[in-house]
Amino acid sequence: MKKLNTDSITNELERSSFFPARSVQSREAKTESAPAPQPPRTEPAKPILVQPAPRPVAQVVTPRPAAPAVPMAAPAGRQYTRRTFDFFEDQITYLTKVSLEDRLAGRDTSMNAMVREAIDSYIEHHRKK
Repeated sequence: MKKLNTDSITNELERSSFFPARSVQSREAKTESAPAPQPPRTEPAKPILVQPAPRPVAQVVTPRPAAPAVPMAAPAGRQYTRRTFDFFEDQITYLTKVSLEDRLAGRDTSMNAMVREAIDSYIEHHRKK
């Protein structure tokens, strides 16, 4: 049976990033059997505190506050019910664009209101049949 040369392997791994602290300790432990003399104690150097330069503060300007996330009051005789539906990406993109254009024009048109209006039109169209 072949015997591993552990000294050779240890020497190769000494300076490896995997065993940085171990290499110095293991080498000292092998070469010295007597305890090492203690160096004289000195006071640690006091750290120098440097104040960082002040950074300029960025100012964010918003044209107007965002609309509240609270739904409007439901029309008489109707209640809101929250549901999750899947939409195509191009539909959401278009509704977002129209909603933002309406907000810039000063109107409070929400995407929820647009979808409810479209569903009402769809229902009315199918009831006529």
